[in-house]
Amino acid sequence: MAKGLNHHAEQLKHDEGRQLVKLNDELRLLTEIFPSVLPEVLREMLLRFEGESNVELVINQMLKDEDRWVNGRRRTKIQNANISTPADISSIPQSDLFRRNSYKWAVKTSLLQEFKSLSKSTVKAVLAENNHSYTLARPVLQDIASKSWRHSIGKFFSRWSRSTDSVSEKHGMVQWTKSSNGIRTPVLKETGDAELDHELHHTVLAPLLAQYHAQQEAKGWELAKKVNEEEATTANALFECGCCFSTETFERIATCTTSDHVICFDCISKAISEALFGQSWGQSIDHDRGLLRCLAPTADDICPGCIPREITQRAVCQTQPGTEVWQKLHSRLAEEALAKAKIPL
Repeated sequence: MAKGLNHHAEQLKHDEGRQLVKLNDELRLLTEIFPSVLPEVLREMLLRFEGESNVELVINQMLKDEDRWVNGRRRTKIQNANISTPADISSIPQSDLFRRNSYKWAVKTSLLQEFKSLSKSTVKAVLAENNHSYTLARPVLQDIASKSWRHSIGKFFSRWSRSTDSVSEKHGMVQWTKSSNGIRTPVLKETGDAELDHELHHTVLAPLLAQYHAQQEAKGWELAKKVNEEEATTANALFECGCCFSTETFERIATCTTSDHVICFDCISKAISEALFGQSWGQSIDHDRGLLRCLAPTADDICPGCIPREITQRAVCQTQPGTEVWQKLHSRLAEEALAKAKIPL
C-alpha cells in the first residue's frame, strides 16, 4: 500500500511538472504576441481559460477587448526600453512564471513563521500580489510589519538589549553555527523545497558569505600590513615620503619616473581623489600621458616626473571604494582624449 501511495505521489508531481512546463511555454508565447502587457495579466487569463485551446481563447479575448483585461497593467517606459529583441520579450523573470505547489507551500510556511506578528490573511494577500515569490514578497511584509504596533513595542524594548548581529545576519532563514575554533558560519534553514532553497542561496546566503569573506580578507590585510610595518621598523627599512614626510614600507611606496622621488600610497590615493572630485585635475594629472604627476616639492616647484600607471592603480585600489575611483579616472581620461581628438561619434 505504501508503494502504491508513493507511486501515486510521484505521478502527481510528474503531471504537475508537465502542466507547469506547458503553461510557462504558453505564457512566453503570449508575451511575444503582447509585449506591452505585464505577464501577470496573461497568467491570470491562462488560468481563467483552461483547456487545450486556452492560448487561442486568450488571444481572441485580448483582440476583442484588451483594455478591459489589462486594466492599466502595462509595462513602463523603462521596462520597454530594456527590450530590444524578441528574445528579451520571451525571457520572463522566474518570479513571473507559474510556480509549483510545493514552492508556494514552502514560501507561505517560511513567511508565516518569520512574520508571526502579521495575520495569515495579510501574508496570503501579499503572496498573491507577488506571484508567491519569496524574494518579492518578503520586503513588502517587512515594510508592513515595521508599521505595526507590535513592532513598535518590540523596537522600544530592544533598546535595552544588546546585539552584535547586523541586519543581514538577522534574516529569518539564516542561522549561525560556531565551529570548534569559534568561527561563526551562516547556514540556511531547510525549507523542504529545492527551488526555494536555491533562491535563498543566491539572494541571501551568497551575498552574506561574500560580505563575510570580504570582512575576513580586510582583517587579514590589516594584520599583514601591521606585521610588515613592525618587521620593517625592526630592520630599519622604512622610506620617507617626499610629499607628506611620513614613513612607509617598501610595498607601499612609489618613485617618480624622473627623479626617483618617493611617494607613499596614501598620498597617491588622496591626490587621485582630489583630482577627480576636487579642484586639482589640471594640476595633478599629466594629460598627454594620462598619468599622475609627481607630488614631491622641488626647488623648481614642479617635478617633471610622473607616477607609473601600475603603481597608481595598486595605490588607488587598496582603498575604499578604490575600484570605482580607478574606473572613473579611466573614463574621464578617455572622455578628455576623445574631446581633444575631435572625433565625431
